[in-house]
Amino acid sequence: WEWVSSAYAPYPYREDDGREEQATGLPRVLRGGSYASTSPHYLRGAMRSRSSPGRRSAHIGFRVARSPVG
Repeated sequence: WEWVSSAYAPYPYREDDGREEQATGLPRVLRGGSYASTSPHYLRGAMRSRSSPGRRSAHIGFRVARSPVG
């Protein structure tokens, strides 16, 4: 699973509903499954789960990304 910055909230997404506030302490979205997932269904990038921001686990991580240099 991959952490994303948004708090877990029902769809539809609304930019002004507070889910992008970082200091809320609300559960955050996890996306995409992991090596520990029991079904291919969980491996879709659109798959959502949630967890406490302070949780640590071997199957939860983040993706490092950078803008192209050019």
